Amino acid sequence: MNHAEEALFDASGQAGWPLPRWLKAGYITYQTGHDTQFHIFPRIGESIRIISRLVDVKRLRGAWLIEIQREGDATLIDRRLFHRCVSQSRRTTCHPTS
Repeated sequence: MNHAEEALFDASGQAGWPLPRWLKAGYITYQTGHDTQFHIFPRIGESIRIISRLVDVKRLRGAWLIEIQREGDATLIDRRLFHRCVSQSRRTTCHPTS
């Protein structure tokens, strides 16, 4: 799961919001939901590839799609969709259209 969180912030950085920018702006991000689809279990010691991308970005919320694949043949191991809200405090309500 840690790899998925790191991939989430990597995708954010590629979209112009690296972690230092988040911290300087005083923003936090918190998860409002997620969907996970497990397809197969990786073998012990197997190399994997993690692909992360922003798939829906609004002013105060976003969705990140993370796919975990086998390194050799790109077989899908699992797919995770994280719904997150961005705020300067947890008191901000994250509306579906914001």
